[in-house]
Amino acid sequence: MAKRLFIVLAAFVMLNAAAATIVGGSSKANVADPDVVNAANFVVSSANTNACSGLCAGLKKDGELKLVKVISASTQVVAGVNVHLELLMADDAGKQTVVTSTVWSRPWLAAKNDAANPATQITALTFKPLDGTLE
Repeated sequence: MAKRLFIVLAAFVMLNAAAATIVGGSSKANVADPDVVNAANFVVSSANTNACSGLCAGLKKDGELKLVKVISASTQVVAGVNVHLELLMADDAGKQTVVTSTVWSRPWLAAKNDAANPATQITALTFKPLDGTLE
């Protein structure tokens, strides 16, 4: 009887472990999710105004960058939410760049309007200009 109970319990634990997400782990996000779209637009706006805490300093562009599409996205619950993005952007001359970025969002801080501790900020940003077009 104890052996049978152990087998049933072990199977239950294994099935739950397979279906559960790891606490603090990343999970895929829908690229059309409003939080993902807002984070992507935040990256584009920050890149256009050089408000990336120096992370977008070497990003060369002719005119303004525009979001072509969100290639992929994932989220991670931390003290807030990290939105990990892979974005395709193009400048006014049509030059395309793949931008990989992490946006840290803590919406409860928005009301405080504290520039030293903003509710939304870019914590990582890399970019790779494309020779051809991805789209």
